[in-house]
Amino acid sequence: MIFGFGKSFFIQRKKDRKPASVARSWERIEAWFQTHAPELLSNLHAGASTEEIAAFEAAAGVQLPDPVRESYQIHNGQEEIATGMLIGEPLDTLERIGSGIQYSREYRKEYEESDAYSSLDEESTSYPVDAIRRLYFNPGWISLGDWDGNCYGVDLDPGPNGVSGQVINFGRDEDHKYVLALSWAHFLEDIADELEAGSLEVRMSETEKGFAESFGRRGHNDQALHRFYREWSLAKLPKAFQNQKPAPRVAVFPGKEITGPLAEEARVLVEGFITAMSDYEQHWLRIRPIHKLGYHLVIEDEDGHRLEPLYMSKVKLPEALLETSSEAAPLSRMQMKVHVKEAVAGYRAILQQFCTPRKRSMDGALVQCFPPKYMKSRERVTQVRQVADDQLLVYTTPVRDSTSRYHLKQVDGRWLIDLRDETEDHAEFVKTSLLFGFSG
Repeated sequence: MIFGFGKSFFIQRKKDRKPASVARSWERIEAWFQTHAPELLSNLHAGASTEEIAAFEAAAGVQLPDPVRESYQIHNGQEEIATGMLIGEPLDTLERIGSGIQYSREYRKEYEESDAYSSLDEESTSYPVDAIRRLYFNPGWISLGDWDGNCYGVDLDPGPNGVSGQVINFGRDEDHKYVLALSWAHFLEDIADELEAGSLEVRMSETEKGFAESFGRRGHNDQALHRFYREWSLAKLPKAFQNQKPAPRVAVFPGKEITGPLAEEARVLVEGFITAMSDYEQHWLRIRPIHKLGYHLVIEDEDGHRLEPLYMSKVKLPEALLETSSEAAPLSRMQMKVHVKEAVAGYRAILQQFCTPRKRSMDGALVQCFPPKYMKSRERVTQVRQVADDQLLVYTTPVRDSTSRYHLKQVDGRWLIDLRDETEDHAEFVKTSLLFGFSG
């Protein structure tokens, strides 16, 4: 069966077909290159030994899926060239994979040390639905090929509808992520099938001997697999796997609900913080009423500023305010950089009184937003839950269908606010900066 997309055709993989051995698929791929682009075969490295792979796994702290381990015993990556050997995608060496894993862990550590959420997560999609976690970045994604920050590799931390070891795309520009194969063995066999069927071609340079200009679909000016991830997934994944329903979101309330003196202490702390932040916002709105000046967001620090008019607000605003949004005040009326130092000092004083000393998003900026983020008359504590001896979760009344949850930690005998997150279903929580929820 052929799956058609314009002039491009991919073979529809049979749902009950088990993949051939990795060794057999590599034999077929190499045989195709020997016939169609023999100049490129020398770019493939010899395989790594069992001991080398074991040493890599120990150093990297990962366990590669068996098909990947078998593949690297045959070829430990390739030379870095203009176009990669696997449909234009590079095959990285174990050394380069290890560097990518280290970078991923450093990135993750930086994210966890901050109180900011990643707004890039919101743009992420998964095909099939919930097969891949909707994240911009996940340390469980092991890149086997990285081309300028865009990668493909194996997923060791799949979504609820996925399978461990599935092959996916991810990286800097890869908001839309696809499962490309259920395993590395499936992926290599699919590549061999398409090469032999004539669906793919390498276009060699006519002027520079041995140089591959591109590798993609026959009849298209493609360069690498990332040009047709969707088409590939539709043709290669079992229909039952593609047609899964979204995974159910089950509400979770960790720990146990508590009352009494400890719960009261937590309530006083959180509501005290909300009151302080509410007073802070109202103070600066009196000094600079940004909504009357036609703005819903102002962020400024010593290096510059960002302004967003009222019409860009995602929150429904009164029509009277929106009528003024097209006439936002010029910078000359905004008193830019006049109040930054004082505002930053005030915000940091609140943090010092109520919060743990972790890295805080935008704590060096004066941020104003309208409507205000904190309203002491609106957000009150509804429940306190104890997760551990030194960890409490404090839930507040929902605002615009979103419930805030404050994470409290005990530091040197004091309870302090560490993080804040929000949810609409109590199943999925999004970390939000204490400074009005912005990402860092």
